[in-house]
Amino acid sequence: KLVLGTIKNGVYVYDSQTMDSKIINRESGLQNNTVLSLLNFKDQLWLGLDNGLARIRLDYPITYYTDYSGVLGMVYDIAWHEGKLYLGSNTGVFYFEEDTLKFVNASQGHVWDLEVVDGDLLCGHNTGTCKIQGYSFDQITEISGGYEIRKVPEQNNLYIQGTYNGLARFLREDNAEWSISRIRG
Repeated sequence: KLVLGTIKNGVYVYDSQTMDSKIINRESGLQNNTVLSLLNFKDQLWLGLDNGLARIRLDYPITYYTDYSGVLGMVYDIAWHEGKLYLGSNTGVFYFEEDTLKFVNASQGHVWDLEVVDGDLLCGHNTGTCKIQGYSFDQITEISGGYEIRKVPEQNNLYIQGTYNGLARFLREDNAEWSISRIRG
């Protein structure tokens, strides 16, 4: 591996065998973008930075994402659906496209729950429950504050969701549409 330290953008790592490259900088979790020295020790790369020391494990599968803009907010739930990682936060629903964080249009507001249910990605939101399809956010009920949705044991296509004001019943119809109603106590 070839590693280059920079003054303004962290470290560039190039693997000549796989032809892969990556940038490790403030955006990906480094404390500072000014790299003044490098030392490779076993599977670790030590960096002398403008304001301290950093250790990078080059073959470590965990990476960090830090939202320095503050747009993401507090993350309440995460779901993997159709090859995308979705994040539900107190500001809406986001997804990663490659390494870029993107916003699902019309999802502004507090997200409590993201669940893949019968192949659909459902979002328990302060305004109701929505179905996320790719980049769209389609409301399927206005019963506010969907916290968590769970399958009813031994019942086909029947789910119960906790909401701000009690429980909601979700039934998956034969035509793949959702029939939703409040459960009265």
